[in-house]
Amino acid sequence: MFAEVTLAFIEERMPHAIARDWFVKHGLRFLRGGGSLEQALGLAGPGVATVRRRLLLIQRDEHLDLAAQAVAIGDAVDLWERCARLAPLLKRFEAGKWSRASVRELQAPPQSWETWEQHALRAFQVGEGVPLTAAGLHKRLNSTPRCSVSGGAARVLARYL
Repeated sequence: MFAEVTLAFIEERMPHAIARDWFVKHGLRFLRGGGSLEQALGLAGPGVATVRRRLLLIQRDEHLDLAAQAVAIGDAVDLWERCARLAPLLKRFEAGKWSRASVRELQAPPQSWETWEQHALRAFQVGEGVPLTAAGLHKRLNSTPRCSVSGGAARVLARYL
């Protein structure tokens, strides 16, 4: 709902009726009760990840997915095998390159790095922790709904991260 309202705002159009009604109802709750807009919209609170954290996890998981694709030898390699190949590489990356402050502060990964390392750096820089086991990677990448962080609403929300 929030994404639809945000995207409608960006595209300068009216959101769909259900999303508009949701936003009006929860927006009025915020105006009447004060507090956090995220809580009034039901986007934060006990048991609910904040919008910021959700976007960060999507961002991290997208980089992990790209790193997993980079270690695949071909299209026939399934997700589990890619995770099994990537996990020890991520452990080595964390213990080696990521342990240096100069690497953690890089604005962009060096082009001389392998593709998986470039995506590993971006995933670690998100700051939400990186799964380092094949099972942990598989769980995250298999459960992450496919979405684009380059879509209009995601680009606007990403500015606030």
